[in-house]
Amino acid sequence: MQGEEYISRAMIAKYEKHKEDLRILKELLRKNNFSIEVAENKKSKSADNEPDGEKKSNKDKKILPVYTWFFRTNKGATYVNYVGTVNTEVRYSSKIKRDELYTSIKSVLEKIPDCEAKAYCIKEIDLGNFLPKLNDVANGAIPYQMNLAELEKIIDNQGRFYPELKDNKEKIISLLTFKRPYYIGTFKGKHSWIDQTITERITPWNYKELVEDSGIADAAAENFILKMTNDCQYLPDEKSLPKNSILYQAYSVLNELNKIRYKDKIICDEWKKDLFLNLCCVKRNVKVKDIAQRLKMQFNVSVCDGDLTGFSKDALTSGMTTLIDFKMRLNDSFDKNKIDAYEEAIKIITIFDDEKIKQNRLKELNVFNENQIKSLAKLKYAKWGRFSRKLLHGILGKNKMTVLQTMFETNKNFNEIIFDEELGFKEIVMPKKENENAGKKFSHEQVEKLYCSPSVKKSIWNALKIVEEIEKVAKRPPKRIFIESTLEDRDKKQTDSRIKKLTEYYKEIEKSDWFNSKCDGILKEYAKENKKLTSDALYLWLMQLGTCMYSWEPIPFEEISKCEIDHVVPRSYVVDDSFENRVLVKRIENQRKADTLAISADVQAKMTPFWKFLLDKKLIGTKKFANLTKTEYSENDRIGFVNRQLVETSQTVKEVKKLLMEKYPDADIQCIRAGLNSKFRQKYAYQNRAGFFKIRELNNFHHAKDAYLTAVLGQFTTVACPMWGQSKLNSALKYYIANPDEAEDDLKTLVNKRYGYILDLMQWGRQEMFSIDEQTGEYLWDNTRYNNIFATMEKNNCLIVKKKEFLGTAEFYDQTVYSPLSGKKDLMPLKSKGGIAKPSDIYGGYSSVNPAYFVFVEERKGKNGKINCVFDKIPVYVVWREKQDKDAVEKYIKQTHGEDAKIIKKIYKYQKIVMDGQTCYISGTKEQNNAQEFYVDAKYERMLFEIEKDKKEDLIKSMNKYENLIKSFIIDYCKFIKCKMPLYSDFANKLEEILSNRYDNLSFKEKCELVKNMLIVADTGAGVYHYEGHYYGKIRKTLTPKKILFIDESCTGLYSERKEL
Repeated sequence: MQGEEYISRAMIAKYEKHKEDLRILKELLRKNNFSIEVAENKKSKSADNEPDGEKKSNKDKKILPVYTWFFRTNKGATYVNYVGTVNTEVRYSSKIKRDELYTSIKSVLEKIPDCEAKAYCIKEIDLGNFLPKLNDVANGAIPYQMNLAELEKIIDNQGRFYPELKDNKEKIISLLTFKRPYYIGTFKGKHSWIDQTITERITPWNYKELVEDSGIADAAAENFILKMTNDCQYLPDEKSLPKNSILYQAYSVLNELNKIRYKDKIICDEWKKDLFLNLCCVKRNVKVKDIAQRLKMQFNVSVCDGDLTGFSKDALTSGMTTLIDFKMRLNDSFDKNKIDAYEEAIKIITIFDDEKIKQNRLKELNVFNENQIKSLAKLKYAKWGRFSRKLLHGILGKNKMTVLQTMFETNKNFNEIIFDEELGFKEIVMPKKENENAGKKFSHEQVEKLYCSPSVKKSIWNALKIVEEIEKVAKRPPKRIFIESTLEDRDKKQTDSRIKKLTEYYKEIEKSDWFNSKCDGILKEYAKENKKLTSDALYLWLMQLGTCMYSWEPIPFEEISKCEIDHVVPRSYVVDDSFENRVLVKRIENQRKADTLAISADVQAKMTPFWKFLLDKKLIGTKKFANLTKTEYSENDRIGFVNRQLVETSQTVKEVKKLLMEKYPDADIQCIRAGLNSKFRQKYAYQNRAGFFKIRELNNFHHAKDAYLTAVLGQFTTVACPMWGQSKLNSALKYYIANPDEAEDDLKTLVNKRYGYILDLMQWGRQEMFSIDEQTGEYLWDNTRYNNIFATMEKNNCLIVKKKEFLGTAEFYDQTVYSPLSGKKDLMPLKSKGGIAKPSDIYGGYSSVNPAYFVFVEERKGKNGKINCVFDKIPVYVVWREKQDKDAVEKYIKQTHGEDAKIIKKIYKYQKIVMDGQTCYISGTKEQNNAQEFYVDAKYERMLFEIEKDKKEDLIKSMNKYENLIKSFIIDYCKFIKCKMPLYSDFANKLEEILSNRYDNLSFKEKCELVKNMLIVADTGAGVYHYEGHYYGKIRKTLTPKKILFIDESCTGLYSERKEL
């Protein structure tokens, strides 16, 4: 705000500052107008006149006076590209950010002799205050209260001339101040969770009357939360209890207490009940030493170190905290007979954030007085459990007790009670059902009702159709199905508490210059009061020693709430909410970084020493440090963000297995951990076995080969090897997988043991150790079968099918509204209130109209009515119009191609075709992607793997060997391209020219980079290699039906059909 009271005055000051800075810079460059070599910007040449004084030095370069380049062209990081204009007539869309401009100005100033003007420019740049723009991301940090003060002043001033402004002052102000609560959602439509119908138009000034005072807001908040709560794991028609429910906490505590051992024996019922009632129900955090003291005091039991076991750490992980909360607030009025009312109160506290709503809902219970209501409303509970009230305390077993009562009266934990046949709970909560889907075809309805995202449902449906087609080819249902599971092992040990970990780190840096005594004081305060560091912002503040991670400015403890948590790699690229991808920064710094990937060079230069200190002291990890210091992200990095979606894959595996078990009840369906696959590949890749190196950038065959290895490993572990398949070890493992709550430590130990020896057993196991096939009398595993793995992995004849896509539900167009001065062509006009299109040459519009699908259209052109067949797209917005007008597509075609035009073939995105001898995918009206998978001789695999993974040490060791191998690879690559990918022949010719004339002059690093880019060109995606003014890897052909052959394939690729139009 530059010390100004109002925003408008601050903006005037900023404008005048920009004007004065510009005058100084212009004067400086006029006096020092040296020549500069500028790259030709072929895409954006100015209309008619080139700047004065320019000379062409070669085909792609120009020599310009620095003043002309900086203030009169849009070539590079110039002032023109910063403000988006060279004068009032010629305008460009703004292309560069402030940091880029500053870097450019500094590089120019380096060549100018020292003077007062130069010193001023450098000083202001370092302060980030040179040539400020009015429309800047920093405006996002201006509090709305400043806007409010300005709005009120404007209304007061203008109200003298326009009385209606003063009459409607509160309404106008409400347009700025009103904030619609997140839990309200839409008022109408299928996605609305509001039950009541509102007929009047809702505005910010009548919202309170129509929505809040009528009770609609409260109901909407409850519905919103309940829609997101879990269903009971065993009774899906029942809703889960809040995690802070007294009943749910009782289950959690008893589940732990019932497995505590004293000198290797389960503690008796009497001890357990006393510990629960007189220790857990009165103390928030119960430690091992507390239990030892209670046993000594109450039962005169001497407890030495190590006598008490069965804890995940040195304390119980759960507690009766809610019961203690209510007893503290209700005092003598607490009544254990009112637990039902208290449970309802806990539900209200969990659902609602707003204290006022909580108070109103608690009042309706008619249980608490005013002071108790206010006190309870201040409580903040979150998260929901896995089980419902009915499951825990609503059904009776054969012992005439509920699950909770049984847990209190016995030493059985939850799983033991549920699965105990004698108690009878299992037949109530898990009744046997008739399998209605056995043998039937999979249906969309089965997938549609699954509780998962649309993208997961899509993956599930594709997997199911593939299984069905394989069944059709085999002409019998499968005996065994193996699914690769990407679920990672859960950590065997519970992680140390945040406070304990930070305390250890702080001790190491106590004498360092970076040490922050304020942070240390806050940490000690939390440790003393035994508080938990539940706030992510506070935890990051302590990890960062109270410093902003982008500006090095201190963040006072009181201002943590005003700061923002930024994702170092933005969520738009990868969903990673771990602390290794999050930092606490000042709001203005977050606005400045926005959604860019790499952090600016200036920030990195300033902050790297501090980041390195945090890394050395373990306050940040190597992953966070690497992301903070990474200078640029390649296209492969961006693609990599998409390639690893573990959450979706894991959920898909779970649902696919469930549906397959319904359809194939007699089949043995097993999940094989992906880690075993990886170990198998690693073991044989470095023995130079063909096909074992996993090179994602080479081709898509690794997906098929992973599936093959999964089947091999599954067959071996479940059929061929009785040492494994029928062992006690396997039986125990299956039990613990079915009951994960019972023994996580044992589970992980067994899993690791299983995958520790199995690969060696496949290779070195004696023949007589394996099962015998009853039909053939042969061993199910021998050297022939073992060697067959390598023969199969060496093959490169995998069937790769890309699913054709109908994009009818995609966005209509790029959502950015472009100015009419942006230079964008064919803008989609904006709509006014009445639905009338506004002229795009005046108001601007949307660009990049998205296609739903493509068509070949037969049209008549010219005086003679000559028939042409042209390729065109049907936009998404036209497909949506079909809902109201079934002839919308036909009308669109006639409007764009003439009254006699008609569609002769409908084509979806990624339709496979053969064009000019190369298989391609249709990806646009004039753009195609390569569909031919590239593969190489086995002798190149290790080299490509090390180049692609940038394994510098391995590459340096093998540099002499790889020098000749790279040359041989390029020769074979060119042969493959000319034979299988003739549309890329120009690239093969360029490579041959490099081999003949320039190859020996390239450094080893440049040769490796060339190989990487060769793989990008040969990829089946949309990768492009820009080299010497040409874009290789991009296919842009106008499709004509006479020159293409359509390939239609089934989901497995086992059925295919080729036909002309």
